[in-house]
Amino acid sequence: MNKKFIKTSFGILTSVFFIVLAFKVILKDKVLLIQSTDYLFENARPTIEYKDFEEKEDLYKIIISIKNNTEYYTSINEIFLQFECKMPNSSLYFRGYDLEERKFFENYSGKSDEDFSPYLAPYEERKYAFEISKGLTFDEDVFDTNKMNISYNINYYKYRFSSNTLFGGVMSHGGGEHIDNQNKPFIIE
Repeated sequence: MNKKFIKTSFGILTSVFFIVLAFKVILKDKVLLIQSTDYLFENARPTIEYKDFEEKEDLYKIIISIKNNTEYYTSINEIFLQFECKMPNSSLYFRGYDLEERKFFENYSGKSDEDFSPYLAPYEERKYAFEISKGLTFDEDVFDTNKMNISYNINYYKYRFSSNTLFGGVMSHGGGEHIDNQNKPFIIE
């Protein structure tokens, strides 16, 4: 074999060995991204709880809280409420909205120092509301308004550069939560 080839191969192998050794010394026992996303996938469920029921002049408002249980920023793409139904093909979905975001836009004055982020920070809890028009009637034989199903789609991100910019998508997660509200019943007439 050629001596030049052997020297070059040995040099490349030695360089790779030292690079791997340096990463091992620098990173020590830190979790790699693949392992951390596996942990996230297993533990990514947000905590969803029923908070309040408000009756206004022309609508009912059901308020829930959502808590981000991860170290990542979350973007809630969509969230829906559905009441338990006793008949097939008789389901109604109500889309939810962020109460803080709604208050921010209602009180927005155009000043440059006003800042709001629609994204949940790590371990942040925020309230969402579902509005139901008083024009809708719910037959108790068909709908059980004390048993709610909340379905959601969430994206997780590693970095937030500004109040409305996320970067480094880690994963997306969709799921649902069943809330049995027998302890705090409300009546939708």
